[in-house]
Amino acid sequence: TIMASYKDFLFGGISGMTATSCIQPMDSIKVKIQKIGERGDSNARPSIASVARSIYASEGAPGFYRGLSSALWRQATYGTTRLGLYKYLYNSLESAHGHVTLAQKAYSSAFAGLVASYVGNPFDLALTRFQSDSELPKAQRRNYASFRDAMSQMVRSEGVRGLWRGAVPTALR
Repeated sequence: TIMASYKDFLFGGISGMTATSCIQPMDSIKVKIQKIGERGDSNARPSIASVARSIYASEGAPGFYRGLSSALWRQATYGTTRLGLYKYLYNSLESAHGHVTLAQKAYSSAFAGLVASYVGNPFDLALTRFQSDSELPKAQRRNYASFRDAMSQMVRSEGVRGLWRGAVPTALR
């Protein structure tokens, strides 16, 4: 039924947003570690604990949740689309054929992930930029005030199409 489909999309979004709220501190640490590696210092071998201490010392507890609003919007679009679309395709195949083969499950999940990656790309891009902004030299920082500010700055500087920068590799991933 249509109501069951809405429920699947809703639960997909809620579950993704709940998970994101729990893992955001670790994601912030991961981004900092990746940025340290991008600087090219081959001697830098930061540990999770040392990066966590650094974030806490410079930004306090809120530093672990930098970009949370972008991450939640990403899950509201990506998670909702991915899980809801997969369940919709699965249910459609099951009602049409009585069962769903492994190949059909794989196709459904790949298709749902591809579409969801494309739909969620603007929010994924905003999250990445929001988290990495503090790692840029001060003159290059965008100093996003909020998720909305990040999105509007990206549209102003790169146009609406810029929101899908990196969408193809993201979808293929």
